[in-house]
Amino acid sequence: MLFRSAHSCYNRAEALTRAADDEELLAQIIDIFITETPALLEQMDGFFQSGDHQRIFRTAHTIKGSSSNLSAAGVSNAAREVELPARSGDLAAAAAALPALKASTAALIAELALEQNNHSSAGLCGATP
Repeated sequence: MLFRSAHSCYNRAEALTRAADDEELLAQIIDIFITETPALLEQMDGFFQSGDHQRIFRTAHTIKGSSSNLSAAGVSNAAREVELPARSGDLAAAAAALPALKASTAALIAELALEQNNHSSAGLCGATP
């Protein structure tokens, strides 16, 4: 059993339920989140620079959805705090919420990567050494 802090960034049991109790599917969802989310955040920086509030909204919405699939309430809530003002064109409020989204996402990715590495080294999720 993997040691889990009381302050975990996501609820693994809920995420597994969302993945129909399919460990392999959950591992794929985690891998996609780890690989795609940093690029989304980088794109979002560009959208802020160009003032494209619609793309900021859509990108934050995407991150909110993917983090919800992992039952990662901290990231999901932080994404919502960027998404809602961006939707109405309030770039200042969206920008003010961006650091919290980046920090919570970084913490979640670190936790997921650690878990993924622990599972891989234990031979779980179909990984081969």
